[in-house]
Amino acid sequence: MRRLLYGLSAVLVVLLEEYIKQAAAQCVAPCVLIATNYFTVSILSSLNSGFSFGFGGALPHFFHVGLPLILIAAVFCEGVVRLSANRAAYAELLIVSGGCANLYDRVMHGAVRDYLAVTFWGYEMPIINMGDVLIVIGVALFLMRELCVYRSMRCSKE
Repeated sequence: MRRLLYGLSAVLVVLLEEYIKQAAAQCVAPCVLIATNYFTVSILSSLNSGFSFGFGGALPHFFHVGLPLILIAAVFCEGVVRLSANRAAYAELLIVSGGCANLYDRVMHGAVRDYLAVTFWGYEMPIINMGDVLIVIGVALFLMRELCVYRSMRCSKE
């Protein structure tokens, strides 16, 4: 049952991300969501044909679809193994959901549709989407969990 919920959760996040991307595509001019003295968040629709931050845009299509598919499958299997051992797999769920949302865009549109433009203290960050945010948060949670496991194993040996 937990595995089914794991898979359904990923599908729901992908559908939500697609809905948000469709809504963002309707904005012709940049729409400011949050504006303070220190940062600004705007909706600005953009296509990213490369990997992160547009790098690798000239690579063959296989690299943009095949490699992410392999990585998503590996992380999904890790999450299923964690669920089988009755452990939480939140980090894996976030990584798989964000990766699937971006992979869907690559297959259907040939590029990932980004829409969040963020500016911190006058520095413009690359335009991102919610799938990118989920992947980053998932990787951070995964690394923190593994660091805690490593530390507890090291402390138990001493």
